[in-house]
Amino acid sequence: MPISTIDQKGLNAPLSLTTPNLGTPSAINLSNATALPASALPTGCILQVQYATIGTAFTTTSQTAVNSSLYVSITPSSTSSKILVICTGSFGYANSGSSNFGFQLWRNGVTGTQIGNGTINTTGAVSQLDMPGALSGYDTPSTTSSINYYLGVNTQPSVGGTVRVREGSSIIAMEIR
Repeated sequence: MPISTIDQKGLNAPLSLTTPNLGTPSAINLSNATALPASALPTGCILQVQYATIGTAFTTTSQTAVNSSLYVSITPSSTSSKILVICTGSFGYANSGSSNFGFQLWRNGVTGTQIGNGTINTTGAVSQLDMPGALSGYDTPSTTSSINYYLGVNTQPSVGGTVRVREGSSIIAMEIR
């Protein structure tokens, strides 16, 4: 029975199968196959996900934002990509009176660009309190260079206290077309 093959130039001359019967192929070999380019995907598709977790609790008494040890690195594939960053975990604080404790998401650390923030408020002295929490931010970095997204933390100026990011807390960065 004659069959034809198709290559990059189009239809080739017909081929004929002759005896002995060659049987059914056990595998297909795709040579010169390429992946679908990201530019061919619709807007809103997730192109990559990066994840990191903290193995040892981080604490600080700083009254200005400092980088915690919780961060994730991602390298966007296009300058038009957006990055969604989500941080979840257990956050703690201790203080001697009413206070606020700040949590922020930063592109390239606290000297970079802030993309999200939140506050925990206390109404009295707390010797130690840990609670689950989540913080997210959306960024348009306009680069194809590697970026680090950090969770920044601080205590309220003039009141003090201690802020803690518990082990097991995590941060995710997703590149979106």
